[in-house]
Amino acid sequence: MNTTEPSGAGESGSGTRLRILYAEDDPANRLVVERNFQSLGFHVDLAENGRRALELCKTPGRSYDLILLDLHMPELSGLQVMLAAKGLQPRAKFVAVTSDDEHVQMLLEEGFDAVRIKPVRKPLYAKLLEELGLASA
Repeated sequence: MNTTEPSGAGESGSGTRLRILYAEDDPANRLVVERNFQSLGFHVDLAENGRRALELCKTPGRSYDLILLDLHMPELSGLQVMLAAKGLQPRAKFVAVTSDDEHVQMLLEEGFDAVRIKPVRKPLYAKLLEELGLASA
């Protein structure tokens, strides 16, 4: 697992630093997302598969504001992780990240707060935070 703790921005309207988890099996995609959120001033935990993402969600004292999940990952899918982690991370917003736009409505109906189709460009991360009510005040 890789984690990042940037200084500076990245605070929610309540003045606390947002904590983000991104689960993605492709190392290049993890790096891009990590750098994009770092440039916005946010802390990012990275998980290389669904099992690791769920382990991070179960860690005592670890609370996420935003959990981005690749839909197709080894061991557990993004949907499986979201369904298992909703009760563990009640304040988190869950976002499916996928290259498949066929199942957007189903993913929303299953409980994701938003769905983003890859590739997600840097300006869309700030917009996503705003849409989910997690942008700085």
